[in-house]
Amino acid sequence: MEIAMLELRDISFAYGGCRVLEGVNINFSPGELCALVGRNGCGKTTLARLMARQASPLTGSILLDGVDISSLSGRELARRVSLFPQSRLTPDMAVGDYVAYGRYPYAGLSMRLGHSDIEAVREAMELTGVTGFEGRRLAELSGGERQLVYLAMQIAQGSDFMILDEPASSLDAANCFAVFDVLSAMALRGRCVVVIIHDISFALSRFPRVAVMDGGRIIYDGSPCSAVSSGAIESAFGVICEAVGEKDYIIRKKDRLC
Repeated sequence: MEIAMLELRDISFAYGGCRVLEGVNINFSPGELCALVGRNGCGKTTLARLMARQASPLTGSILLDGVDISSLSGRELARRVSLFPQSRLTPDMAVGDYVAYGRYPYAGLSMRLGHSDIEAVREAMELTGVTGFEGRRLAELSGGERQLVYLAMQIAQGSDFMILDEPASSLDAANCFAVFDVLSAMALRGRCVVVIIHDISFALSRFPRVAVMDGGRIIYDGSPCSAVSSGAIESAFGVICEAVGEKDYIIRKKDRLC
């Protein structure tokens, strides 16, 4: 049986004639937990938007199980690929209704939820710790609480490939660890989880796979240990990265005299 895969082949993209992605080739499979790291402006968010078909590549193709995603209907794609954007509007909705909207690819415009839909929503809210928020309006929540609700909706969507752009940006340390525990659990359940993250040390210590971007290209894709030893982290970020123990890393700036 063919293994499910999200495959990016020779992807390039430009804004107003300015290339931001050039020759990107990378594959993702179910069960993977991958951190996508790089400096601001290197193309990470653009790549995430392309995978969710919120934009179209200038050249190249994005294939889902060998089929170009441009040929899929919106609902077909939403059942397979979901995106947690870095920022979004706050709709005037109750939390429970908002999380339930993640089931749109299955329930359609009528939003008539069946038993499996209701169970998916319930479990997603339990996993993210927002069960007590059902009747509250999104606007009443703190930024961190809304982030957890947004994550609950994405989990309820049930897509095979979850792409998240800075999902813990508004969270305190405890909830940050909790979110990544949830995402690790999703990968163990067979979903592919790709996370854009700015905290290099956290990415190296918590993710078994790290893809490093620099100048619109993937310059490294593999284990955290090799990302450090290969010099990819130093090259992309202009910092010194050293391993301390088996899964701990220290990031420090370069000596200006070097």
